[in-house]
Amino acid sequence: MPSPFPGMDPYLEPFWPDVHSTLITHSRSLLQRQLTGSGLVARVEERLIVEQPFESPHSFRGDVVLSDRDPRRVNSAGSTAVAEPIVIPAEALPQRSIAITDSAGGDVVTVIEFVSPSNKLSGDGRDQYIRKQYDCIRANVNLVEIDLVRTGKHVVYYPADRLEPRMQSTYIICTFRAVGGKRYELYPVRLEQRLPTIRIPLRYTDADITLDLQAVLNQTYEEGAFDNIDYTRPCVPPLTGTDADFAAQVLAKV
Repeated sequence: MPSPFPGMDPYLEPFWPDVHSTLITHSRSLLQRQLTGSGLVARVEERLIVEQPFESPHSFRGDVVLSDRDPRRVNSAGSTAVAEPIVIPAEALPQRSIAITDSAGGDVVTVIEFVSPSNKLSGDGRDQYIRKQYDCIRANVNLVEIDLVRTGKHVVYYPADRLEPRMQSTYIICTFRAVGGKRYELYPVRLEQRLPTIRIPLRYTDADITLDLQAVLNQTYEEGAFDNIDYTRPCVPPLTGTDADFAAQVLAKV
């Protein structure tokens, strides 16, 4: 059964690690079919980030280790008792993206990122993400950023303070086109809209290929058995304003 929402389903965000991995896999497959014979190949690349539990409690997956020592116990020197803390280990989690590379020379042509909540919150995930943005731009690599999560702050490369009112939206896709004249291509997406089919730039001698984001999301939703989501529960993070009104209308029909 498909999602009740016509475009992005905001109730998928708490399941983002699973959703993110599947979006990457299906997107790579769609892109690779279009790259046949081009001398380019789409590969999934991975980096490790450290999740910060205090920043995003619903996305933290580390274990909580409780000490079995008595907090009233004095140390061996007989000085003031020191309480034993609850230890929460920071967990290094893989974060995947797609790199389109020249199969002969190995040069990276285009990087495609599905933004995660950890990229938009203060900490290792955001720091690494911003460094990767900088590395792509400096190396004249096309960068496609697909932000379908509402957690955290603006992170796509196009500056937030330059977004005009017509660009304000629930979600945003930002392409920095490094070849054929550097420029941004923005796709603002409101909650009530179908996700767009976007252009993916390659080398300056190549025609663009495309990525149908709605088709990828629909396949992710259906194969991930997300049709058992309890839509009677509050959305995380909470919907507000016109998004909340639209969601209420959609879910009233479920």
